[in-house]
Amino acid sequence: MLGKYSPLYRFLNDSGEAIVTLYFKEIEALLCFKLPVSAYKHRSWWANQSRPRAQRKAWWNANYLVDEVNYEHNYVCFRKKGAIISRMPYKAPYTRNSLPTLATKVNRLTEVMRESDNLFDTKTIDEQFQLIRTISRILGNINYDLKVLSYYYVNAFLQQTYALKTYRVPAMLGKFIDETLPDGRRIIGKLKTTYPYGATYLSTTQIRTLKKDILFLQQQEADAKYFFVIDEHMYGLLLDKYCDLLVGISIVWLPEALSNKSAITAIKE
Repeated sequence: MLGKYSPLYRFLNDSGEAIVTLYFKEIEALLCFKLPVSAYKHRSWWANQSRPRAQRKAWWNANYLVDEVNYEHNYVCFRKKGAIISRMPYKAPYTRNSLPTLATKVNRLTEVMRESDNLFDTKTIDEQFQLIRTISRILGNINYDLKVLSYYYVNAFLQQTYALKTYRVPAMLGKFIDETLPDGRRIIGKLKTTYPYGATYLSTTQIRTLKKDILFLQQQEADAKYFFVIDEHMYGLLLDKYCDLLVGISIVWLPEALSNKSAITAIKE
């Protein structure tokens, strides 16, 4: 019996890929509970054994072995038994593996909402509390999921604009995008997935972070600088109130910019 680690077994068993890379947070989202502290500190927790403990049965029975555990970025690579892998230089876990994880979350949320047969405002306080707590537990760090998906559009934009064949997702989501083209040109950028309050203004903390990110971009020597956003209101707010800070930087509203050039504005002096 796999018990509480069954969702990880099902995910790996359904994958069928030679290598499956998952952040610890993604595994926790699959399982709907936090991994023990030992998983974050001791490689022995991830050890491959012919007689695995509960967690190890999840990958062992799915015909996978733990190939690598990275504690700097908190992810684990599972390798299909018998698969021959060509070793490549370090590359951050690609976001493809996050989609099934997110699908699991959304499917569970759909089931919960379907079972909630009466309107929220007709529920008792206890019922409202239980429902919101369940939703919060299912979604987990949904902002992380949004950022993971948003990097797909950054990837598509860079491939479309510069014909890049490959793009390295930042090892830590939230870090700056920094790419060097084959001809030596440098491209840097920043992705923002936050939303303005009430669609019209930013909080003090948001403004401080925004200015810090823009200042970093301004201080870099690069052939192209981008500030990526995913919200129409954020895009408009930057154009209306922060153009003076964004001189020399192109503001890109994704995914709109992939099909609409008016969603790209280069701020010039």
